[in-house]
Amino acid sequence: MSELADPAAIQQLLTSLSLAIGSGLIAVSFGLPLAVMLSRLHIAGGRIAWAIIAALLFAPLYVHLAGWDAVGAWLGLFGRNAPQAVLSGLPIAIWVHGVAAVPWAVVLITVGLTQVPRSEEEQALLELPLTAVLWQIIVPRAMPWIVTAGFFAAVSSWYEMTVTNVYLVPTVTEGVYNRIAGNFVNESIYPFPAYAVCAGLIVMAAYSTRVLLLGDYRQLEQSPIRWSVNRTQIISSAIVWLMLVLLAGVPLLVLVRQAGLSTRIVGSEALREWSLQSLGSTLWRTLLVTRMDFWWTFVAGASAATLSLMLAVPVAWWARGENWRYALVFLVAFFLLAIPGPFIGLAIIKLLNQPALPALAFLYDRTVFAPALAQAIRALPLVLLVVWHAVAQFDRSQLEAAQLDGCGPWEILWRIVLPQRLLALLVAWLLGLTIAIGDVSCSLLVIPAGKDLIQRRLFGMIHSGVDNQVAAACLLILLVAGFAGAASAKFRVQV
Repeated sequence: MSELADPAAIQQLLTSLSLAIGSGLIAVSFGLPLAVMLSRLHIAGGRIAWAIIAALLFAPLYVHLAGWDAVGAWLGLFGRNAPQAVLSGLPIAIWVHGVAAVPWAVVLITVGLTQVPRSEEEQALLELPLTAVLWQIIVPRAMPWIVTAGFFAAVSSWYEMTVTNVYLVPTVTEGVYNRIAGNFVNESIYPFPAYAVCAGLIVMAAYSTRVLLLGDYRQLEQSPIRWSVNRTQIISSAIVWLMLVLLAGVPLLVLVRQAGLSTRIVGSEALREWSLQSLGSTLWRTLLVTRMDFWWTFVAGASAATLSLMLAVPVAWWARGENWRYALVFLVAFFLLAIPGPFIGLAIIKLLNQPALPALAFLYDRTVFAPALAQAIRALPLVLLVVWHAVAQFDRSQLEAAQLDGCGPWEILWRIVLPQRLLALLVAWLLGLTIAIGDVSCSLLVIPAGKDLIQRRLFGMIHSGVDNQVAAACLLILLVAGFAGAASAKFRVQV
């Protein structure tokens, strides 16, 4: 325990705690008012607002990072181009992690709001003013989900090193990554901070998973209660859209500006000017240059999503029967959700980097199996959660009837349960794909030569600042995220 007195160990631990707490507070500060107003009030353009939130949810962390780094470079207040600024380093890392977690917080808190007993809320609306209903009824009832939203932001900031590596923030995960990657061969890995962070992650992951497992998601199918407050509709709509402009509009516009800039020589001066033609040309050139990166990113992500789903389905079905199975499965899920990403990459290197075994060496060096496996491990806990609810809430009468007809448990799963849960399985697969494409910390160390992924390319380029190619690649990703968000909004019954 001598490392407790080491200033570097203390700094790693305190920085990790500050990053987690700050990210959680930002996520909840935006997520709670957005969730309440979008689910309880009539907001102008509510469906479009939900589509934007869904698009932000699908956008990977490194795209959020690039957008806000471009904003900082434009303003000169923070980021790689202003390393000595007050807002650089830990403050901007907290901000990026926090705003990236806002869409997840909105979704989680919105689900929590559906858990409030309808009769209790309706009775309170008859007897109390809206502010009292909100703070005395709604918030206390939804508090486990609000805490879960904050924990989700904290967990994601603790196990990630994408942002902290760019801004040189000395967290525990960052120290582990630098040591494994060989960036600083003399840098020590301090066991106590690493264990403390992992223990904290496991506690938060356990609490959050328990809340998510006990949620009654059938309440989402009911029409939400709408508060009749016409006099504040304009103000509420303005607040919602101001938040969305800050979260999505500002970085998007700056990325568009950066991607469309070109240099023109006038005399002895180089002038930077923006044009739509330059924007289109940059997008097209970037697509041509990075098309194979996007392809291998999709192949690895789809493989990871498929692998995690193939593991989650039988595991969830096996675990639903007895308490000890349930406890064992979700203990493993807690661990996978909590472990810092570079540890997963290191474990895969130890497993697959075996020159004496040609099959493993081929998978490791010549295919995207290694990054896909790392991404599948990262996605598995949340995919398992979705699949668990799909099979756990299945009609018990159908299961009992099938058992009376002589069907075994696995035959019931494949012939009765899964055909009626295809939509839930599709949602689980898309969730796994989203997590896989957004992963950097788990897969970065195991990406094979010649099969680069777009996240590794952008992660490396962002270290030198967000140029027009980085901005264009991020815009292409946001275009796909926008289509996914619009499709998600169309499937929402309530807005």
